[in-house]
Amino acid sequence: MGGAGGASREGNGHSNNATRGAGGGAGNPGGSGWAVRGTSYNGSNGTGGLLIIYASEFKNRNLITATGSAGGDGWRAGGGASGGGSINIFYNKNTSSSTSSIIANGGNASNGLRSGESAGGGAGGNGTVTKGSISTGEFKVE
Repeated sequence: MGGAGGASREGNGHSNNATRGAGGGAGNPGGSGWAVRGTSYNGSNGTGGLLIIYASEFKNRNLITATGSAGGDGWRAGGGASGGGSINIFYNKNTSSSTSSIIANGGNASNGLRSGESAGGGAGGNGTVTKGSISTGEFKVE
């Protein structure tokens, strides 16, 4: 379980005292974004997480994911995304479909909403997927 997302801070413009709102970072829970014109740009709840599967027979028929979450968009700066998780699968026999997928991508980058005067938050880094056989008593990566 990941930690809480970062909360944004208020800043003021130099000439017109305009609020410079930023998005909150993703996490558990997502960080609070600074409200601009009545809209709060909070970061998404969630991180990639950890998934461990031990199975005599492993059969993935579709999709297994442990993806990160996006940070909140912000008026002047977007909040950072959380990273992808760790998926670890150990089996004696793999009968998964050839079209099945296992994904641990990082969260999407957020947006700065004031065109050229703002910057987006960073994308979360990708996690890891480890899958392999333990049928011989030793782990063998697939």
